Amino acid sequence: MKKLKMDNCKPINTPLNVDSSYQSMIKEKKVDPTFFKSLVESLRYLTCTRSDVLYVVGLVSRYIVAQTNTHLKTAKRIFRYIKGTINFS
Repeated sequence: MKKLKMDNCKPINTPLNVDSSYQSMIKEKKVDPTFFKSLVESLRYLTCTRSDVLYVVGLVSRYIVAQTNTHLKTAKRIFRYIKGTINFS
C-alpha cells in the first residue's frame, strides 16, 4: 500500500469489476512496465496467504507484457479490496 501511496484509499468489497473487458487494448495508454511488474509480483506474493485474490491476480498477470491503464486500475482495485478485508479471518 505504501509503494502505491494508497494508504488512505477507499476500501471496496470485490476485487474485480465484472463490467470491464481485460483483453489487449491497443488504443489505450501504456503504463510503466517496471512499476507494473513490481506491482504484480507483490500481488503474486499475497496469493500465498490470500487465496480469495488468486483468480484476479492470475488475470492481471496475463497482461504483464502488454499492460495498459485498465490493467493498472485492476491491480490497484485488488489492493483496495485487500485493504477492505484485511481484518477478516
